[in-house]
Amino acid sequence: MRAMYCMYVGPEQPVRAMYCMYVQAHWHIGAVFEHHRARFCRVVRFCSAILLAGFRYHPPMAKHRPGTGSNYVVRWHHAATLAVAMVGAAVFSGCANNRAGGKNAQASSQPTVEDLEWKQRIAIKNAEYKRTQPEKHAALTGLQSRPGEGGQASLDLTLIQGNRDAAPVLVTRLMSGEPEQNRLAIAEALPTTGGDWQEAAAALIALDADANVRQALVQSMRYAEPPHCVDGLRKGFADEDPKVQAAAARTAGFSSHGRMLYNELHSSLFAEDWDLRVASAQALGKLKMTEARSGLIRTLKDEHPEVRRTALLALEKISPEGVANIPEVHQLTKDSDKRVAREARRIVISPPK
Repeated sequence: MRAMYCMYVGPEQPVRAMYCMYVQAHWHIGAVFEHHRARFCRVVRFCSAILLAGFRYHPPMAKHRPGTGSNYVVRWHHAATLAVAMVGAAVFSGCANNRAGGKNAQASSQPTVEDLEWKQRIAIKNAEYKRTQPEKHAALTGLQSRPGEGGQASLDLTLIQGNRDAAPVLVTRLMSGEPEQNRLAIAEALPTTGGDWQEAAAALIALDADANVRQALVQSMRYAEPPHCVDGLRKGFADEDPKVQAAAARTAGFSSHGRMLYNELHSSLFAEDWDLRVASAQALGKLKMTEARSGLIRTLKDEHPEVRRTALLALEKISPEGVANIPEVHQLTKDSDKRVAREARRIVISPPK
């Protein structure tokens, strides 16, 4: 653009000044008049039309003067007219850019389905799948549980595994008050979909009325990602049923994010339910949490032999070199429970390397 104007009026100083005025106006004026965009754009379009019309019928330039070093000499009143016209064009383009940017900003600020609360999100996705794939939706809705391995209820995974669209359908069924066996099978099948299930499953841990379903949902958190896995397991620790709490502790031990639940695991070492104490000691050992060493040493004196044995094995995983030097471990070599005494003697006589 600068080269074009230099060719027209010559390389004199006024051209450089006009070019700078155009650049500065293009960058700054649009922002200054952002709040008055609609009104200002109408004025600018009107003024620019007049100025550009005047520029088209400008007075003729003076001919070459000897010694000026240029073929043309710019008349200052013509340069001013050209400068004002360029400023008007810059303002107009700045307003147009701001208007387009405003539309883009409004479009990007509109919430998507993924930004909605999980219940709304699940309802919308379920309705959309029902509209676009009515036959598959009906097949998923009609799936019934059947006895699986060990007599545990399960669903046919043919339509579920790897089908992300199946997740909202199954979550909807989970909330619809179906029989316990169906809900139990659905809770176990949800992670296989790979869809939008994690937040809903974590929330339903605190909402489902059946302890077996809550336990299955807690166990599914093993395959969830933060923050949903941590949130779901915390709900499991806060459950009123000890078996749901124990499931939360065991699942935390298998989760790659279980270390975030150290407080819950440590306090569960001294819970009333012995299975919960066992599950917590086991998880702390799997996670190799050195900060739990003192709590596990205290647990070596637990009244239940399985808790003592699990705490001993957890200490071995956390500190293989130093576990044989713990006095409480030496005391366990004479434990009343043969399994506990055997593990303690193995560690003391042949300490891990």
